[in-house]
Amino acid sequence: MASNNPFEDDYDPKLPAAPIPAGPPSVPISGNPFEMEGVRQAPPPATLLGNAADVAKAASNTFTFGMRDRLGGVQRALTGEAPSYSEGVNQENVDTAMRRERSPYLSVAGDVAGGTAQAFVPGAGVIGRTAGAALGGAGRGALPSIARMAGYGVEGGLLGAAQAGGHTYTGNPEDYARNAMVGGAFGAAVGAPFGHFADVAPRSMAPTPNSEQLRRSASDRYTDTHAVPIDYHADQFRGALDSLQRHLYRVTDPDKSPSVFNTIESGRTGRLQADPAAPTVTPKDIDALRQRLTGVNEPGARQVREFLDRFMGSPIAQASGTDAQRNRVTQILNDARGDYRAGKRTQTVEETNQYAEDRAATANSGANSGNTYRQKLVALLNPKSAEGKWYTPEEKADIRRVTGGEGITDTMRSTGNFLKGITGQVAAGGGVAGALATGDMTPLWGMAAYPVGAAIKGIGNRMTADSAHQLADRMAQRSPLYREWAAVSPTVAGPGLGNTAEATRNALTLQMLEQLRLRGVMSSTEER
Repeated sequence: MASNNPFEDDYDPKLPAAPIPAGPPSVPISGNPFEMEGVRQAPPPATLLGNAADVAKAASNTFTFGMRDRLGGVQRALTGEAPSYSEGVNQENVDTAMRRERSPYLSVAGDVAGGTAQAFVPGAGVIGRTAGAALGGAGRGALPSIARMAGYGVEGGLLGAAQAGGHTYTGNPEDYARNAMVGGAFGAAVGAPFGHFADVAPRSMAPTPNSEQLRRSASDRYTDTHAVPIDYHADQFRGALDSLQRHLYRVTDPDKSPSVFNTIESGRTGRLQADPAAPTVTPKDIDALRQRLTGVNEPGARQVREFLDRFMGSPIAQASGTDAQRNRVTQILNDARGDYRAGKRTQTVEETNQYAEDRAATANSGANSGNTYRQKLVALLNPKSAEGKWYTPEEKADIRRVTGGEGITDTMRSTGNFLKGITGQVAAGGGVAGALATGDMTPLWGMAAYPVGAAIKGIGNRMTADSAHQLADRMAQRSPLYREWAAVSPTVAGPGLGNTAEATRNALTLQMLEQLRLRGVMSSTEER
């Protein structure tokens, strides 16, 4: 049979010409232009603003679990660009597909940005933290680790199901259900391993006291001893002071420690008592002596303060009051000393952090603030420093965790330095040269290397600063005052993975689902 195709051997010019296939008259991007089939329209050429829009659309669609295209469909229907909501969504799907084809790598970057932004939404990660804690993941060992992995598997599954279902636009309920199941399975597989590294141990919602609140609490506790109805034999108290003074002469004298010896003399003569001739002394009388040595750093001052506390807790010199009342005094004094010590440790870290912040602000435009914090805090570990004597091994370990650096912050700082250095300068220069030579503005993206590097390093510095300020909180949380506040406050699951790990999990899940969509495993387009 003869053909009406002029390029075939049996072409017959008497036959009517072959009809032109329906579709826009455009140049195909693939296939044979002479075949009798529809052609695909080429995507518009890439521009700098177009690339930015490609990133923004991918990021917004990911962040909203696919709702960006649906909202765009609503807008098109309301403005008359589409005859119906479904057709508007279909047009948005076509636009999204065009942008992904035109800018595949930038679209991936947008997906990662959208998933990363989800990790910083308040409340993100609460499902994994809560489920992990409820399943018994607060402890250490294999079983708690399995519990945390199960909890974060649940959260990852929900994330994958939401993303897969949200990016389905067929209008077929079976497609939504199937895609959600596939996405949930992959999301659970990706999210579960992250649970091993999560911290879901319960945390109190109690506020953390600062150093001034701890100092005031210690002072108030000493004052609380005045209300306990107990007193001590005055002659035994003064005899004990004589013995203490003889001991102090081995390490100091009145010239080196005038306040110490004047305080002991006041106690022996009863100058600070309402009735110096009274046969007994009260907790208020003893506290008056202690207050004279508050903040005094003379040799022997600490020994006198400790003697006064021990004397009030001793039953030997007790003239009146019950054992319960004496124990009450002892507990108050222990809590007062605990708040005072925690306050001193917290104050030292607070002042060190403030000095580091001021120092960083005046050097290198604050670009190396993370290093400044570390350098100032590590001085607290010097065994010869006055501050170093205050810290316990556990507290020194907390300090080392900040000064020694963390893997993530070290990596971010190194990456930031790399991009801000010669690499960023070469990328920027090459981008400008490429744009001038070709007339295409796309190479100008190379200019982003330096600001991106600065941003990455800035985030790393901020993370180090946050860790330094959290160090002061940990010091304060070891105080009796914080324990009292925590006892009457609700508890919640621990911090979990943290924003960075959550963002990494989100990005991995999204890219796996995108690969499944590209390979046709999940139907996603043509909403009806």
